[in-house]
Amino acid sequence: MDLDTFYNHAKTMPSGFKVLTEEDLDRIGRERRRANRGRWAAIGGVSLLAFFGCLAGTGYASSVLSGSSTPAAEAPAHHVKAPAHRLAKSQSPGHNTSTSDQTSQYQPYLDALANAGVTVQSDWAIQTAQNVEAAWANGETEAQTDQQYLIPGGVYPQHLAIFDAIVHQYFG
Repeated sequence: MDLDTFYNHAKTMPSGFKVLTEEDLDRIGRERRRANRGRWAAIGGVSLLAFFGCLAGTGYASSVLSGSSTPAAEAPAHHVKAPAHRLAKSQSPGHNTSTSDQTSQYQPYLDALANAGVTVQSDWAIQTAQNVEAAWANGETEAQTDQQYLIPGGVYPQHLAIFDAIVHQYFG
């Protein structure tokens, strides 16, 4: 008990001592319990609001309430612009493949790029992957090919490592 509470509620005895009666102690206890109840109710309310705020930020709450199994808002895909210059096409002799055949042949690679959030033109992505893989085979580093092919082609810096990893997986 703090001194202010004691001096405000205590009775002064004829001897000059201050004492609290049993009735005073019960009243002080009730007041404190009432104050603590209000404090815990406020803490619980704020905690509940913070919890639902976090859920709303992830989109999970909306998907649970709507009954959907996918998040309410998906992150927008970053679009990559086509290259400003044309890359030299290297084709081996007797390798005349039409664009549609080439696209269907490399569809898993293109899907992997799309699933990673990298949106590019199909023919540019295929040609760039072939050029990058050939450059790696000739001893160039990923940093060099990023500077030579990917950055001029419009690939965002945060997607360089993703693009390189996917090229390694499907062309390496």
